[in-house]
Amino acid sequence: KNDYIKERNFGVYSPNTWMKNSCDKDWTTFTHQCRGDLDTCQMIDNKLICGVPQEHETCWRVSFRYQLEKAMERKGFMIQVVEYYKDKEKHIPGDGQTIETDMAKLVG
Repeated sequence: KNDYIKERNFGVYSPNTWMKNSCDKDWTTFTHQCRGDLDTCQMIDNKLICGVPQEHETCWRVSFRYQLEKAMERKGFMIQVVEYYKDKEKHIPGDGQTIETDMAKLVG
């Protein structure tokens, strides 16, 4: 049932492990048009090499969407960890996580 786990046929992506760039001057404005595709991203040159986002040079949203699409192609999944705020007694996603969730809905 979980052969891909048994075979270790999976990858791990942690978006915070590499330096990013952004076409949004404030980085995490939800109403900014960029949803990680080249039609909505406003960066002049995303420095994609063979379609792969590059550290420091690619909009973080383009990089994240690339990972979403890669997971979909491989019938995989992505997990989002959302911090729990004890004083508010609930999990609250960060602004970037809200954008990531929206992009995940767009990708499928």
